Amino acid sequence: MIARFPEIIPFQASPPPLGQGQMHLMVASLEFLATDRERILSVINEEEQSRAQRLINAAHRDNFRLVRGALRLCLEQYLGLPAETLRFTVNPYGKPEIDPAQNPRALRFNVSHSHQMVAFIFTLGKCVGIDIEFIKPLRNMDGLARHVCNPRELTEFNALDFAARREAFFRLWTRKEAFIKAKGQGLSMGLRSIYIGIDTNSAARPVQYRDNWLNNWLVKDLACDPQYKSAVAIET
Repeated sequence: MIARFPEIIPFQASPPPLGQGQMHLMVASLEFLATDRERILSVINEEEQSRAQRLINAAHRDNFRLVRGALRLCLEQYLGLPAETLRFTVNPYGKPEIDPAQNPRALRFNVSHSHQMVAFIFTLGKCVGIDIEFIKPLRNMDGLARHVCNPRELTEFNALDFAARREAFFRLWTRKEAFIKAKGQGLSMGLRSIYIGIDTNSAARPVQYRDNWLNNWLVKDLACDPQYKSAVAIET
């Protein structure tokens, strides 16, 4: 059982030990990561370099390298293995995991990057997901809401004043994105099949999937930069 949801703490490339029932949640700006660029970029491998090179935008290439290298440095501390030697596998839906041969404690992690911020979460033995999103103008917010919202959520969304809808949309999106990332099935789950709700209550909340309440999952909003929304999902 996870003891409690953590507060967000500053990024630490050398985090403290992680115990059973604990979560470590760190956020950082890309600008901050870039202050340790040489160290961070030194640990990514050829496959990650190749993935970065396939990105058209130079800034996106640099950001990918920074995030991936920072992840490796954190995992190095948790696993006691050199960062550059870590191997990853992916499930059928593309969710990355640590190679089981290097992961005797069943360390689980998730990463989310949006605009100029990145969030990392780590725990032992439980599936976990994190999402962070920059709150930006949306051209077709009502149309996006119809794609993302469960019918009950859509009723809640449509009852809001127009001025409140953008934050509500991003609040719901981060909740659902964190959940589907934790489950490791991505958009194949169907966003409209998931009910979490769009209200502003920041307490940990259960999830309903295809009309069934999932008693072993919780989702919680996280305090973050006012220009971003963030949420975490955890298997309890």
